[in-house]
Amino acid sequence: MKKKILRSFFCAVIAVCSIYSTGCANKAGETVGNVEIWHTYNTVKVMRDKHDYEKLTGPITVELAKNETEGAQLVITADRDIKYFDVEVGNLNCGDSVIPSSDIKVYVQKYINILVKSNNSNNADYPVGYTPDCLLPINIVKAYGENTIKKGCNQGITIEITSDKNTPAGEYVGDVKMTVDDEKYVVPIKATVWDIELESNSQSVFMAYPKDYLFGEMDSTFEMQEKYFEAMLDYKLCIGYIPGTEYSPEKMVESLDKYWDHPNFTTYSLPSMQGYSRDTVNIRYYKQYLKYLAKASSPSRNYLEKAVNYVLPCDEPWARNSMEMVKTTVTALQKADGEVAEELKKENFYDQFGENAASFKIELENSLNNIQHIITDQYRGVYEDSDLTFCPTFDKYESETMVENLKQHSVDHNNDLWWYGCVNPKNPYPTHHIDD
Repeated sequence: MKKKILRSFFCAVIAVCSIYSTGCANKAGETVGNVEIWHTYNTVKVMRDKHDYEKLTGPITVELAKNETEGAQLVITADRDIKYFDVEVGNLNCGDSVIPSSDIKVYVQKYINILVKSNNSNNADYPVGYTPDCLLPINIVKAYGENTIKKGCNQGITIEITSDKNTPAGEYVGDVKMTVDDEKYVVPIKATVWDIELESNSQSVFMAYPKDYLFGEMDSTFEMQEKYFEAMLDYKLCIGYIPGTEYSPEKMVESLDKYWDHPNFTTYSLPSMQGYSRDTVNIRYYKQYLKYLAKASSPSRNYLEKAVNYVLPCDEPWARNSMEMVKTTVTALQKADGEVAEELKKENFYDQFGENAASFKIELENSLNNIQHIITDQYRGVYEDSDLTFCPTFDKYESETMVENLKQHSVDHNNDLWWYGCVNPKNPYPTHHIDD
């Protein structure tokens, strides 16, 4: 059974011993500006030119499970131009146990100027202006000479700590060493690893398309898609369309082979191309990919084991009142699944696997007959007899009646339950919006 993704939104409480402030003297001995190093919650986006944030006290404190990554946030603010800054974190120690510095990453927050708020965004904590977005590794920032700060501006620093399943539970302590122009700072840091292991078995379909890379990076090449795909895997998220999907089923299998054994690669989406109109699917195209993946499978690697089908042409059908058409489309997709299963039998596909033929036939047919066709909608009575997989926006799970209906439908049809966030929900819910 596919499992809906469970992301950890732990508020990594981050702090620096008090607030570090010092003066920088010129040759005449005059103070030319104060540097303030402070900290706040990792879940707060500290805007570049806004200064009314809560500043925490105590050492930087991060709490995480085993096999998890959690972050901390430091901020440098100065009333003079900073020509150079650097941040590094050494090993964190807990008795004889160590979180090595290689498992601690330092990123510099980069800012984007938001000129207009997102539609219907009501989060007054994030007005228009320079808002943190991209996280650049500090070595890249230094290589391009961008480790500078303008007078009166904030510069956010993100520190990410990663544990693995074998990291012993306990409190790990160490230091963050900072250089701001000629001034040196040492800031204590403490990471508490809980005796809980976060398993890499949640499923996700994070949708990013080649055109998105083109708009954001001016580069939609296969290599750029791989970079984003691999970065998301680090955060236990799977981009729905694995690199190569839009090229050919052959290229798709090459990528599946590359990532198959990655512990965080749990899910990918089969491609759904729009048919003759919105809310329809090009069944021939879908079936071409499905059959190729099935025939490329073997007893040692069932490519359909991790496959779902996010039915993109049927996205949010409630907006078009096209629920009946969606039901017809899902039925057509399931018919194609069954046809591929029958064609493999007629072609004696399983004979080549000898003594493993019978068990592999059962396994692959089970995968073909249980592909989750995911529709981004909540439970509605019109769907009662449709064997689709519901994926409502996550706020819908606040309704007990909705939850009961979703659960009963999933039991009746042996399907999973998913959730998603997109343009909505907004504040006060967690979002991926830059200005929220």
